[in-house]
Amino acid sequence: MNKKIIAPPPKNTGPVIGPFALGSSTLSPALESQIQNVADEVKAKSDTQLALLGYGDKLTAAQERNKALVAKNIELGRMRAGAVATYLQGRLAALGLKGWTISIGAAGAGTAGSSQFEIAVVIATLS
Repeated sequence: MNKKIIAPPPKNTGPVIGPFALGSSTLSPALESQIQNVADEVKAKSDTQLALLGYGDKLTAAQERNKALVAKNIELGRMRAGAVATYLQGRLAALGLKGWTISIGAAGAGTAGSSQFEIAVVIATLS
């Protein structure tokens, strides 16, 4: 998996994978099924690029003022994005879709009061 900084898409208009268990980046069977559905859709549409956003847990306004907690939440979102990217790579390969590269780039935290932090963008590209 290549890691590089990339600009996030303007808005999330693609598939939604979630929710994750609170504080967890582990893929449940339900999340794995959702990722498989995304891979199936990529194959059906002959897509050549897919963008996914990673999010941490919802934070209260008070929690958002705690820099250490926000940093931990950003890392959680990054770990979630990585888990989705790794599983997606395997599902694409299992469908015979070869040549995909997946990169995870940092994105900025959401605005205060948003109760959700955008932390990572996963770009899967058929090379």
